[in-house]
Amino acid sequence: MKVLNVYGQPAHHMDVIIAGNKEGLLELKRVIEEAIEHGTPHKTSGGSDTLWSSDGEGYQLEARILPDDWLDDAWKQYLPFYHFVLDGREYGGE
Repeated sequence: MKVLNVYGQPAHHMDVIIAGNKEGLLELKRVIEEAIEHGTPHKTSGGSDTLWSSDGEGYQLEARILPDDWLDDAWKQYLPFYHFVLDGREYGGE
C-alpha cells in the first residue's frame, strides 16, 4: 500500500511536510518525474496508482509544471491554502 501524507503550509513561512512509506514516496517521485519529463500535468490513474493517507482514505496525486516566473498569472489559481483561510476566500475562486 502506498501511504503518503502531504501537509501544506498552515501559515506564512511555515514548513511543508511530506511523510510517507517507501512506496508512497516512490509514487510521488514517479509522478513528479513524469510531469517534468513531459511538461504537462501528470496524475496517478487509480488502481495500483492510488495513494492512501494514514487514515485509510484513498486519493490521486497530480503534479503540474507552472512557469518559472511565480508572478505569472498561471500561479493565481494555485495560491497556498492559508490565503483562503486568512482572506476568507473560497478555494478555486479569486
